[in-house]
Amino acid sequence: MAIATIPGTTSGPGKRGNRKSAVPLLHMSGEATNQAVETDLNRAIIPSDDYRQMVVAARRNRASATPIVRYQSRTQPLERLQAKIDVVSVPNLTPPELAGQYTNPSEELSKRVPPMGSEKLFVFPDKTYIFTFETDISPDTISDKGKWSLNGDTLELQSDKDVTWKSKRVERQHLVVCRRGHNDELFLVEIGWNLSYFEENAKNDPEFQFLLDSLKREKAITAEEAGPLRKRLMKEKWQPKFYRRE
Repeated sequence: MAIATIPGTTSGPGKRGNRKSAVPLLHMSGEATNQAVETDLNRAIIPSDDYRQMVVAARRNRASATPIVRYQSRTQPLERLQAKIDVVSVPNLTPPELAGQYTNPSEELSKRVPPMGSEKLFVFPDKTYIFTFETDISPDTISDKGKWSLNGDTLELQSDKDVTWKSKRVERQHLVVCRRGHNDELFLVEIGWNLSYFEENAKNDPEFQFLLDSLKREKAITAEEAGPLRKRLMKEKWQPKFYRRE
């Protein structure tokens, strides 16, 4: 029987393991389900069919989570993140400095595990954004779009009026951070669901869990590129009928 191993669990062969440690943003399909996914720390062996079901369930739970989470203290989320991994905030970027395509899974993460679907946040230098979402179940569509603002190290999203559905698949606030010593990179960490999930599951391999629960900037978006890219995304992926039944 094909097996898969996932990080962050402590059970051994023959045990189901801790279902709360299921990887939420990864997918194994076709031949990939017959490959072993491993880390060097505390591996648990489970049947690949069970692993697939756990992954899909986790993604569905995340998609239905309440999208708006706000905190009285803006330093609190950063302190919670830094308690688990050595990152620093990147505050007060200009729109051209922040603009880019932020992706999960990133290329770095995809080298470690087979990817499942994708989440992409396109942050444009004119302070608009588009978020696309896909799984092996749902098609690659725009689930949210609107305007963004930056308050210190916190990116805030506000949907356009024609985004009328509840489950936008992306939260309203994200910390802008980088790993210490990697000043050329940018990560967005959702302050609500993903930060809590990271705290709960970062015990054995926080670096790996950080990649799972963040959006990494894979490329910058210039002002010249923004217009054609937005036009293409809207033409190919804007399908509001897919979401309006929610």
